[in-house]
Amino acid sequence: MESSSKRRKLDHSGSGLRHDALIDFEARSSARVSTASTFVLQTDELLKEAKLDYGKALKHVDANLHRLKEAIDTATPHGPEPITEVTSRFEKKHRIVIPYPDPKPAKDAPYKLSFEKPGSYNVVGSYVAKTMVKSQAQFGIDMVVQMPKAMFQEKDFTSMRYFYRRAYYIAYIAANVKKELGDSMDIGFEYLNENPLLPVLALRPKAEEEETDAKEINGKASKKKAKVMKSPYTIRLIPCAPDGLFPKSKLLPRSNNNRSGESDDKKTQARTPFYNSTLKAEETFISYLRVLTHAKNECPALTDACVLGRIWLQQRGFGSSISQGGFGHFEWSVMIALLLQMGGRNGHAALSNSLSSTELFKAAIQFLSATDFNKTPFVFGSSKISADSVREAGPVMYDP
Repeated sequence: MESSSKRRKLDHSGSGLRHDALIDFEARSSARVSTASTFVLQTDELLKEAKLDYGKALKHVDANLHRLKEAIDTATPHGPEPITEVTSRFEKKHRIVIPYPDPKPAKDAPYKLSFEKPGSYNVVGSYVAKTMVKSQAQFGIDMVVQMPKAMFQEKDFTSMRYFYRRAYYIAYIAANVKKELGDSMDIGFEYLNENPLLPVLALRPKAEEEETDAKEINGKASKKKAKVMKSPYTIRLIPCAPDGLFPKSKLLPRSNNNRSGESDDKKTQARTPFYNSTLKAEETFISYLRVLTHAKNECPALTDACVLGRIWLQQRGFGSSISQGGFGHFEWSVMIALLLQMGGRNGHAALSNSLSSTELFKAAIQFLSATDFNKTPFVFGSSKISADSVREAGPVMYDP
């Protein structure tokens, strides 16, 4: 396949990209041939075939999101109460088991739990970005509710305390949503991207009974009821942390923040990189929404580049879930959005906003194939954080 673009050699000796751009498209206007390449024509056709008709495939989504927000607003706030007492009373009253991660809170835990209404509601992900494709195994719509900062304490990043508060928060919301929407929605918990620290509330529209014409019996047309699924999608309600809840310096991969169940000699030695990165990511939902929205406004081709990336990753079995490698459509989209802002030499952007969707796609593939994330963790921006400080056992792409 042809490419009208000149390529520059990448140097990954440092924590950032040591080049002007991943691919030099600055002079592409003079190098472009008069006719589109076969690759461009193929991708254009692929995009036409793959894009989803949201009106047909995802009926009533907006109405259900509005109903969900109204149901959450019915929840009554309450002040701090001992975790053991509030857990026992809640589970008996609502017959809902709070999805605390393991290890569960100790019976003598001194923590107190409270509930306040969300500080903000935001629909995020592929639904608002319009990057879903027909071939997806399932369609998911993500609504993020930001937990108020007043609910937390300074040391809640340690020993599972944040995740206990988060689990109670989503369970408390679930009780109210079940009361308001239980007749029309199937409601349950699932883990966000299979991460056992992050239970979310999953809502699926129930199958509706619809009368259909049956064959004539004794000369008379009869009616029968059949269950028809009107909306084949799942709404996921995701609690998240407010910006700046915990110091970033405390959440580096080398830190040990989860000391539950450890012996004293291990408490000062073991790193908890997965725990730390999960906690750090809890503050990024809204900030990444802003990053993606800004990038989309500045670079019109970003949406189609993300659709191409989704298809490419899907064909190879990659996804955001742990069992699929932890690198899916969301990670792809954020990666390109960040490279449109930074990643180049002297803090400049690695990619130009004027690139086409196929050029962005090629650049992203080149970046992934040319960078050894196992050997040298890639750190976005001009951060003073060294690659060694964020090194883990597997590949690392780190956004300070």
